[in-house]
Amino acid sequence: MRKKTILVILLIVAFLCTNFLVACRQPQEEVMELPAKTQEVEKNKEEGLAFPSNSVLAVGYIAPGEEQAFMERYFTDGKTLTTLPTIHAGDANTFVLLPKDRSTTITVWEAVLEGNGTIKPGRTLGIVSDSGLVLRTGETEVVPAAIVAYESGNHTFTFPLQFSGENGKLTFGDGAPFITDISIYD
Repeated sequence: MRKKTILVILLIVAFLCTNFLVACRQPQEEVMELPAKTQEVEKNKEEGLAFPSNSVLAVGYIAPGEEQAFMERYFTDGKTLTTLPTIHAGDANTFVLLPKDRSTTITVWEAVLEGNGTIKPGRTLGIVSDSGLVLRTGETEVVPAAIVAYESGNHTFTFPLQFSGENGKLTFGDGAPFITDISIYD
């Protein structure tokens, strides 16, 4: 019985994610060609993060009590999470979003589950330009914690901020090729 329940939940999550991605797909003015796989890594000068060459955004989940370990790993020059703008939409989960290039705009919306099972952006929770941000959200199971849009130069993409039902790690939908997961997983 328990296996059937878990299977049904996973099927619902897969269905919802598929519908969300179809509903939120926006035409892009320019199609970006992904570079060939390479070991080339670029650094974000402010935080000292290593970005693979095709990645433009680092996103990380910070587990409760792991704030210090996260800052020691990713922040230099005395920077802390408190120096970044914070969007409050709950107190259960903490995420950090750090762009490689500072000339960016990151928009965060509440994720809303429609009656037909699709997930769409709801009210705007915050817009941050030229900086990374800390996002605090409520509990999330089937519906993503939030929907995030990233805009900078030739890169524009939208992705749900949610955990995989398969392995518990973050998933990024269509934004995955451009995002580096900097979560500290045990």
